[in-house]
Amino acid sequence: MTDDSTTTTDSTRNSHVDDDSIDRRDDVAERDDRESRGRSRSGFFGGDLYERLQWLALVVLVLVAVATLFSFYTNVTRLITIWASRKYEPALQAAFALAVLASALAGIVSLSRNLR
Repeated sequence: MTDDSTTTTDSTRNSHVDDDSIDRRDDVAERDDRESRGRSRSGFFGGDLYERLQWLALVVLVLVAVATLFSFYTNVTRLITIWASRKYEPALQAAFALAVLASALAGIVSLSRNLR
């Protein structure tokens, strides 16, 4: 008789554990649904005022960075023209342009991985 009662108690425990794991999976699924709905509204046109201000600040900073990068690029090319002899000027200009291109490609790859 002892064996039967132990078996019944074990099966009751196992069903309780199974119910708990099912409840946890349901909770995780509900949380994932809420997060996915929240993500679909993110961006400039979704979210609250604070988030919109952050997006606006990001856009302004990107525009400032682009203008500064353009200024930096033109100044470096002028410096190369002044500093390098005519013989080496095209090689230095090409090397600098290649470095800027490589940096831009690295940034593009990094951003595209984060946006997936």
